[in-house]
Amino acid sequence: FTKKAEAPKVWVVDLKAAKVNCLVDPENAKLTCGQAVWASNSKIVFVGWTQTEKLGVLYCHQRRSQLYAVALPTGDDDGGRQPLQQLTADAIDFSCRSPRVSPDERSLLFLSRESVGPHFTASRLRHLDLATSVVRTVVDIATDMDPGFPGLYVSNLPRCCWLNDNEAVFTTQWGMNETLIRVNIGDGTVTRVTSPNHGDLQTVALLDTELSSQALLVTVSTPTSPPEAFIVTDTGKDWKPVGPAHTATSAA
Repeated sequence: FTKKAEAPKVWVVDLKAAKVNCLVDPENAKLTCGQAVWASNSKIVFVGWTQTEKLGVLYCHQRRSQLYAVALPTGDDDGGRQPLQQLTADAIDFSCRSPRVSPDERSLLFLSRESVGPHFTASRLRHLDLATSVVRTVVDIATDMDPGFPGLYVSNLPRCCWLNDNEAVFTTQWGMNETLIRVNIGDGTVTRVTSPNHGDLQTVALLDTELSSQALLVTVSTPTSPPEAFIVTDTGKDWKPVGPAHTATSAA
């Protein structure tokens, strides 16, 4: 990401054959690649930044970037390299990041934003059908922030954000709190997942998800208590602590 280094590309390592293939033309200095994920056994989706200015690209979410897909090469040499497929092109997708493929590998979620606004402005949650390449908005930028949902303020989606093929879960900044939310991919409904025993000023962080049981592994903390781990089930109603609970202490 500096002038002394080439633009990063997407590589695949064949462990059985002990071979390495570059999926993107290494001579293409205009495309910086990152955040690659497997879309299937034969295709990879990644983010491609096209701006020449690369310093700060990890945290400056208004840099121009798009989603691309590329199939695995058909041969061992560069002649088998497959062409890139650009997946996003809408004006509201000026800057895309965090592609996350669904468990059934039929669709993916990603965050996007327009070119205007500060570095950490609100993002849209977008859905892409991998079969048809149709992109739609799941959660839009909020226009009426008081007293309801303020919009998505999140740097990146966690790799474990899919709870099932129709729901995603991740944390976002909601007022003073870092809040865990569940998102219905079909209708865009956003539901807060909060601990019943930690009051209003609680911060919830997602550690992992378990698809078969629809369980979440999270930590919860408050200004007066350190983080505690919980397993959350029953759509956020059942919270089981992992280990002994902490007791808040006051200064003498």
